[in-house]
Amino acid sequence: MKRLTGLWQVMVSEVGTECGISIERDYKTLLTRVEHEGLSFLTITLPTFCSDFERSLDLGYVASDAFLSFKKRGGLPVFLSGFLKLVFEDDGSLKESPSIPAIRGVRQVTAFFKKIEIECTDRRKAKSIESYITCEKELHDVKETLSIDQIRKVALQAHVLFGDVFDKINRKVDSFDLHPVHGSGATADRKVGNQKFEMSVWTDRLEKYFPFGEYVLPNWRHYSSWPVSFQYPEQEQPAKVVLVPKTQKTPRLIAEEPTHMQYMQQALMRELVPLLEGDHLCGPLVGFSSQEENRNAAREGSLTGSLATLDLSEASDRVLNVLVEEILSPWPSLQGAVMACRSERVQLPTGEVIPLTKFASMGSALCFPFEEIVFLSILLSGWHTSGANLSRAEVMNLHGRVRVYGDDIIIPVEMVQSSMEALEAFGLKVNRHKSFWNGKFRESCGGDYYDGEWVTPVRLSRMLPERRGDIASIVSTMELSNLLYENGYWRTSRYLLEGLQKLRYGQKVLPRFSGALGPWSFQKELPWDSIHKDYQFKVVRVDVVVSPVPSIGTDDVPALRKTLAGSFQDPSQRDHLMSSGRPVRAHTKKDWVDSGDSYESSGVWALFRNEHA
Repeated sequence: MKRLTGLWQVMVSEVGTECGISIERDYKTLLTRVEHEGLSFLTITLPTFCSDFERSLDLGYVASDAFLSFKKRGGLPVFLSGFLKLVFEDDGSLKESPSIPAIRGVRQVTAFFKKIEIECTDRRKAKSIESYITCEKELHDVKETLSIDQIRKVALQAHVLFGDVFDKINRKVDSFDLHPVHGSGATADRKVGNQKFEMSVWTDRLEKYFPFGEYVLPNWRHYSSWPVSFQYPEQEQPAKVVLVPKTQKTPRLIAEEPTHMQYMQQALMRELVPLLEGDHLCGPLVGFSSQEENRNAAREGSLTGSLATLDLSEASDRVLNVLVEEILSPWPSLQGAVMACRSERVQLPTGEVIPLTKFASMGSALCFPFEEIVFLSILLSGWHTSGANLSRAEVMNLHGRVRVYGDDIIIPVEMVQSSMEALEAFGLKVNRHKSFWNGKFRESCGGDYYDGEWVTPVRLSRMLPERRGDIASIVSTMELSNLLYENGYWRTSRYLLEGLQKLRYGQKVLPRFSGALGPWSFQKELPWDSIHKDYQFKVVRVDVVVSPVPSIGTDDVPALRKTLAGSFQDPSQRDHLMSSGRPVRAHTKKDWVDSGDSYESSGVWALFRNEHA
């Protein structure tokens, strides 16, 4: 704890120097609160302060119910009052020209510990599971209250938006022209790496649209000799809900799919996402591979006030399956295929198995694309003043003003109220504390802006390392040090680097994004140790992280299927039949790294690394 409070002291002092204010009283307050409240003051209370600060920026004043856990003097909290007085008047109203450095500074020092990955208490874990069950009950109630006309209206808007894409995928399903792959994630049946190619379970639901002999075996000749068990719906293994560390406030709930379900979900997702992004009508309105468009729109909204940023809570868990079914109804093969690889039940961490009203939980490969399809369809279906759906021409006119990336939504400000009403009518929850449309603050996809200025905080994601063997923490801390340096927090960056150097890491500066453990430098000429004898560029010997792939092999028919289905020309994949899966451990070793910028300007460095992989 002392190291974290010391880190915060360095950071707040650096930010205070930039803003020309003293932080001694603030640091004393923090020490007192941490002593009485523990780590939760850093990870929960300070982020709540940040949320209230953002809401005050949006409202234009400090509301009476803001900063409730902090003493106030006048209209402002005493804590961090030096910064706050550069943003707000003494009565709590927003200044006409608030200090951008102060806004950035307050968000940096209060949100810094927000996303640190640590275990929650058992009470908070139990509450998350209870919330998951409550969400299912609420969705069931919403399903019962929705009329068929409401559902069809959204579906018809989806047909306008995505009909061309669904046509293409429907034909691919009919012709068995999909290309499944095994995802890298954990599965409910605990298969990892090459074990996933040794599938001995298939379902009757899958067989109707994805024949086992077509999609699992190298060819149909092996069908009679392959040991496979076909399961009826009531026999199917449910997806497995697991708790994954996210923040100290709440864990992340992910559903691990059975291997065979994950396999065919990936097949549909690999076709669906490129077609959605490449479509001339819906492509500019949805995002999967780049968040930059959402960030640019958030910046524009902060400057002009014309665009709002909406954020949804529990977004993945609140997409009604009945809505997805209706959207896909004109394409029976695609509809059947999507429903066939959808898990209909989940097993909770408590062991209880429940049926799903939602389409899918986070963990399904189809969760992300279909949530965007549903969100966008709901939004646009209620925008026409006549009550009709938007035409293709009207949708085209929304390019650049509407965009959905997961649960981050960009819409015109004048459509905020109708959009929230439409989303909430279908059981979705708009997080009003993270949605902005009134003032000059906007945030979307990791891009936070005030009046067009970047005010995104850098965040700590793991506890600081204590031993040389804490590899994950060491890598995370080095990345954090470099990000702080890049964002102008040089003293804070140096504080972290000195701690790493005590563990004998980060002794030599490296080019930006070199891939090795070391502090970044933006100079082109850096110290070097040797000249590579074959490629004649300067190299330096530093620590690199090595993550051995588990020795999980496969042979015979599964090996043939894997080889025929994939491309393994990369030299680093030459042992793919003997080793596979996510690394479960890591260590460091000394290795040679390019000390200049040749790895960015040519393919020489990549060739050198492949030779020594």
